[in-house]
Amino acid sequence: MVISMSNPDPRVVKVAHYNNHPSGIEAIEICRYMSFNMGNCMKYLFRLQEKEGPYLNSQKCRWYVLDEEKERQPLSRMKNPEGCVIVRKSMRSVLAGEPDALVAQCMRYVYLADMTHDGYFFGKAHDHLNELVSRYAPPY
Repeated sequence: MVISMSNPDPRVVKVAHYNNHPSGIEAIEICRYMSFNMGNCMKYLFRLQEKEGPYLNSQKCRWYVLDEEKERQPLSRMKNPEGCVIVRKSMRSVLAGEPDALVAQCMRYVYLADMTHDGYFFGKAHDHLNELVSRYAPPY
């Protein structure tokens, strides 16, 4: 079977849980410029309330950040300055449109950790993601 990129199936291209953010920005517009792990984390933040729900999605988010920090490599993916500008502008809109302040903080620090690979930003991302996981943890 040949997949046509000029006429793709809309169920593949316009998936509802990636297009529901109040900013109108699709997750892919930011994630395509991020590392695999941090892009996946951002994707789960975009769809926090969708699919498996906020508890599992926030746990997945936290796992990707931990794996990225463990496997950190020198920055090489941001050789595209245009990509940096696109992500910066999109993130401003996403953060301004995010109604949940904690999710916005998670997004902010995941983005900054990905762009800088600075331990401080990884620490802040961990702190906020742990708080997010705790918020949605089922009561025992």
